[in-house]
Amino acid sequence: MKAGLYLYSASPAPRQDVYDAAVILPTIGRWTTLQAIESVYAQVDAGVIQLLVGVDVEAGDFLRIEQLLQSPPPHVDVALFYPGYSTSMRHGGVHTSGSGGALRTILSYLAHSKYLCYLDDDNWWAPQHVSALLRAVKGKAWAYAGRSFVHPEHDHWQCMDDWESVGLNGGVFAAEFGGWVDPNCLIIDKTQCAEALGLWSNALTFKGQGWGLAADRRVFAWLRDKPVGATGSYTVYYRIRADDPNFHNRIHRLKPIDASQYYLPAQHSKKTAALVMVCKGRLAHLQQSLPRVAAIDGLQVIVVDDDCPQHAGDWVEHNYPGVQVVRPPSPVPFNLARARNLGAATVAAPWIVFMDADVLVAPEFSKWLEQRRDPDCFYCNDRAVPELSGSFVCTTRSFKAAGGYDENFRGWGGEDSDLYRRLEQAGSTKAQIPAALWAPIPHDDAMRFAFDAGPPSKVAATLRTNCYSAIKYDLQGLGLDFSRQAQLDAILQKISASVQAAMAHPAVQEIAFDLGPRRGLMMVQGYSIRRKVVYQISQVASTASGRKPGIVNNE
Repeated sequence: MKAGLYLYSASPAPRQDVYDAAVILPTIGRWTTLQAIESVYAQVDAGVIQLLVGVDVEAGDFLRIEQLLQSPPPHVDVALFYPGYSTSMRHGGVHTSGSGGALRTILSYLAHSKYLCYLDDDNWWAPQHVSALLRAVKGKAWAYAGRSFVHPEHDHWQCMDDWESVGLNGGVFAAEFGGWVDPNCLIIDKTQCAEALGLWSNALTFKGQGWGLAADRRVFAWLRDKPVGATGSYTVYYRIRADDPNFHNRIHRLKPIDASQYYLPAQHSKKTAALVMVCKGRLAHLQQSLPRVAAIDGLQVIVVDDDCPQHAGDWVEHNYPGVQVVRPPSPVPFNLARARNLGAATVAAPWIVFMDADVLVAPEFSKWLEQRRDPDCFYCNDRAVPELSGSFVCTTRSFKAAGGYDENFRGWGGEDSDLYRRLEQAGSTKAQIPAALWAPIPHDDAMRFAFDAGPPSKVAATLRTNCYSAIKYDLQGLGLDFSRQAQLDAILQKISASVQAAMAHPAVQEIAFDLGPRRGLMMVQGYSIRRKVVYQISQVASTASGRKPGIVNNE
């Protein structure tokens, strides 16, 4: 993630009015951050909320977090702040608080609202949480809600907390701290509590090397003497963690409760990447390649059974129930670009891998997937191995921004190079996957062209795709509308016919487009200026070496 302050809103214009409430959410990128954000988005009857997310260190999947923050609902505006370094001594900063350093203090002052709520990245709220706090804090300096404990893995509600975060002079912390309120339960009027905001940066108990925890105890001690309100409702969901010093005390106190009012935000997959494979007549290859990728932890695997005569999808569902199978709604002629788009539409992960069924990944591929990759790059294989040219990795967001695969590439080849070009046009940079991570399964051209409607020839297929690419980009550059499918179908038919004729006869084949007069020019009576674009396909004389027609890389 690049350092900076990023603002996201459903409104096209920046908001100048003060927000009804602000939510402060420091994070290191835990997957649970997505759940916390969703719970803020789900708030009701709380007016317009400003969500301020501060990044302490990059320890998780920030690509997916950024994607969620970039699409807030109309009643939430987002400010994402990353200084480029940690402000906590725990990670090399200067402030003693080990949970966010100075972020809570910084974001509290930055907030464009007098009312501040705080949320940790591993907890969440019920939809009525902020509205209830806003009612409770009226005429007060601060207010609080109750919390419930939930299981750290499956999120099941365990019980209400009636012994820790219970307010003033109560609970197990009454003697030592005069009571206590979990920061996730708080709302503060910062115009009345400005002196308390700096206390978020200063730890109370120390772990060594200068940093510590429990800065919230300092804040609570300052708030104790100020007018306080309470919602009387349990709207905070707090995950019990085994590494918490209060864990064993909590476990012994758990008791059954009525969970009928339990609220769970929208769930997000923990998968960090998804892999899409298409199979039609390649079951033998899939049986070699799928076991390797299906064993990779954290990878969503999608197999598109594009009307495979060997029923590849049935085999996958029987042998690999954890792999998702996608089938087209009705049998259609094989189109790799369309099949890959169909698989990509089901991807929930921030990164997407496209891999042919006849490609084997090395065991080290899983480690490469775990590494931090640049979201502004897409990763391709070495062009020296043409069998690997169609397998690559990019972010799901950049794939969608480029428009996915062009489904007008019908038959063998071309759809991959076209997508790479559009990814670069959309701002992505091409990078290379280490060559040792992929290996093709050898096979002949008969299998390659088994479902191709054209002649089984790489030369013919490459001529078709080159003609289509040249026409597409040239005419788009001249302002021709290329969105009407009927027009594209006619162009593709003419390209196929011209290529077949050029390969059969030495005569020059032409594909011409009459563009008509250019609009916006002054007309001259008695004259006209018309535009015409002509593409010629023809055989060329054999070279002195007698080389036969073949494929040459002309990048």
